Amino acid sequence: MYCFGKYKTEWLIDTLEGINEKTNPLFYWLATEGPKKSFLDYAIQNGYALKSEGYYDKCQLCFDMRKHLIYDPVITKEIGPKRSFQD
Repeated sequence: MYCFGKYKTEWLIDTLEGINEKTNPLFYWLATEGPKKSFLDYAIQNGYALKSEGYYDKCQLCFDMRKHLIYDPVITKEIGPKRSFQD
């Protein structure tokens, strides 16, 4: 599971107010578009291949893309904890 911000010390709305595409691209894409637009385009540009069998829902797609990009230098700080993506 993935958590936005400092969930124990900040309200989610306060965390989201500081997000922009330059400093937090993954959070920005997910908050404004969901996983099927800019994030999907980014993942494909970085070697992600859509599964031929499809996905149960957009959450499964998002998880799979984050797993693929776990060490990506642009968005790695926004993905975690890393142990969530280990097989």
